[in-house]
This record gives sequence, structure tokens and C-alpha cells, in this order.
Amino acid sequence: MYLYPNLRLKLRNFWSDETRLPGTTLERLVEVLRAMYSTNTESQVWIFTTVSCHITLLFARIMLLITEMVMVFENLTPLIGLVQL
Repeated sequence: MYLYPNLRLKLRNFWSDETRLPGTTLERLVEVLRAMYSTNTESQVWIFTTVSCHITLLFARIMLLITEMVMVFENLTPLIGLVQL
């Protein structure tokens, strides 16, 4: 089930319209990308990329911390039996 059932047809019609786009595939792709570009879009992409990178780094640090904590507790387990209360 598609959310937009006519989307495939609209994309095909857009891509194949000779009056809208140049003849070769590469020229068409460049023209589509040029039509999608705007300074607003660029700034939003940079913001998303920066936030995504920070989240990825934060997640990596958390996983490293968890791994180190597991290693510490695994090494302490044999010592628990030696401690007399």
C-alpha cells in the first residue's frame, strides 16, 4: 500500500517531459538537483548533519562507557567471594 499512489506516475511524467528537462540523463539529473537547491535547504542539511554527528559521537561514548563498566564488574565478581563480612 502506497501513501501516494500517483507518485510513481508523477515522477515518471516529470522525468520524461522533454520540455521541462534537457535530453541526456546527466543533464536532467543536474537540472533536478539545481531545482532542489536553495540556501535554506543547505543550512537545514548542515544543521541536521551536525546534530546527527554529535548524536553519533555521544552514542559511541555511551557504548564505550557501558563496555568499560561491564568489564570492571566482571573483574570484581571473583573478588566478592573473598570478602568476609
